[in-house]
Amino acid sequence: MLYKKLEPAELTRAAEVMANAFADYPLCDCVRDKFTTREQFLRFMTEIFKVYVAAYKRKGCPVFIGKRGNTIASISILVRPHTPSVKLQDYIKAGALKIFLMTSPANIFKLLKVMDSGHGPCEELMKRSWFIESLAVAPEIQSKHLGTGMIQDCILPYIRKQSRGKNAELTLFTNNEKNRRFYAKNGFEEFDAKEIRQDGCIIGNWSFRMKVSC
Repeated sequence: MLYKKLEPAELTRAAEVMANAFADYPLCDCVRDKFTTREQFLRFMTEIFKVYVAAYKRKGCPVFIGKRGNTIASISILVRPHTPSVKLQDYIKAGALKIFLMTSPANIFKLLKVMDSGHGPCEELMKRSWFIESLAVAPEIQSKHLGTGMIQDCILPYIRKQSRGKNAELTLFTNNEKNRRFYAKNGFEEFDAKEIRQDGCIIGNWSFRMKVSC
C-alpha cells in the first residue's frame, strides 16, 4: 500500500470513496430519504465530501490516501493540535453553494449539525491533541486491515515525525458500532459515550483517545 497526501486531481475519486463508505451510517439517516434513488443520494454525498475535504485542506490539515496500484483504497483527514474549527463560511469558501442546488438548505444544515455535534466530547482535547476527522475505506475492500494500515503505517508515523520526539495524543469519534469495536482493537481508549437525537432518531456517539509515544 502506498500512502501519500491527496492531490487536487484525486479529490473527486476520494470523495466517492467516502460517500460509499459512509452512505449507510446512522449519521446520514436525516437526509438519505430525501432523495428518490440511491444514485442521487450518492452523488449528493460525493459533492458533500468534496467540499468537506477541501475545507479541511484550506485549514492546513493533512489529507492522506492509501493507494493500491491506481486505486484509492482509503482516505483520512488528520487535524493538527490548535487548528481552528471548520465553520459554515469555510464550507462556503470550499464550494458548498453548488450543493444547495441538489437539496434544500434545511437538509444540508441538518446533516452538518449532526456531523458537528459528534465533536463535543473531543473539543477540549482537540486544543492540544491530534484528531482523526475522518477515516474511510472503500466498501468493496473493507475487512482487509486497510483501516488498521492507515493508522499504523501512515497516521501514527506522521504524528511521531511532526511531534519531534515529544509524546502526543490522538483523538477521534465514531457513530458506528462496528467502528467502535475497530478503534478499541487498534489501541484506542473509549472515554465518552453519548446519544445524538435527531428527528426522532437516536445515534450513538463514541469518543476515543490514544497516547502516541515518540
